[in-house]
Parts: sequence; structure tokens; C-alpha cells
Amino acid sequence: MKPESTDQEAVLLERTRVALDASANQLDYASQLQLQRARARALAALTNANEVPAKNRWSRQWLWLTAVPAALVLVLALPLMQSPTPSLTPVAGPAIAQQPGDDAWQALADLELLAAEPELEELADIEFYQWLEEQDGAGPV
Repeated sequence: MKPESTDQEAVLLERTRVALDASANQLDYASQLQLQRARARALAALTNANEVPAKNRWSRQWLWLTAVPAALVLVLALPLMQSPTPSLTPVAGPAIAQQPGDDAWQALADLELLAAEPELEELADIEFYQWLEEQDGAGPV
């Protein structure tokens, strides 16, 4: 079906072209000149319609040059703004509010213990444990 319709369209197109050319050749010179001018105006209007003025072309380029980086910054910054970061400032004493399974708070508590100055009582306990270890190595008492 497709080849027959294409052949029929080609025949119809050729007949139409021949008829229009014959009628255009039978026109007087003034009418032919008017037709040529009308064709030229139509082609010029079509060409001008496809062109984008320089002002619009530059504004579109600036739009892309500014909108894309701004959107990228926004996409990258939103997750950072939504998740609160815990404060890593040391707290006096071992009282840190911990939630079960919260590794960040546990790490902060460990860091706080390591950074704290040892007290004299703790040093005495260390000396006691060293003495106890020496006694265990000496044999039964």
C-alpha cells in the first residue's frame, strides 16, 4: 500500500508543478515581478523569523552560565544545612548525653576521657595496680 500511495503522490506533485509553472509562464511581466517580490519577502521573513536577536542570544547564554552553577551549589549545600553537626567542645565532667547506638557520641566521650588531665587519685590507683602486678609475679604470699 505504501509504494502505491507514494507513486500516486509523486504523480500528483508533478502534475501540480507543471500546471503551476504553465500558469506562471502565461502571466504578464508585471504580475511575474510582483510574484517574485512576494516570494523574496516571504523568504526574508522566514529567514528573519529563524534568527535570534543578539540581545536574546546573550541573555540566554548568561542565564545558563549563572543558573547551572547556582543550582549545583544549592544541590550540594542542602544536605549540609539539613543535618545538624554535634558540637565537639569539651564538656566538664563525664556527663555526656548519649543515645544507644550513637557511635559519634561514644567517640566524643572517649576523646574527652583521653584529653582530660589525670587526677591524683587516678594516679594512685595506677600505682596500686603496678604494685599488685609485682606482688603476683613474686609468687604466693
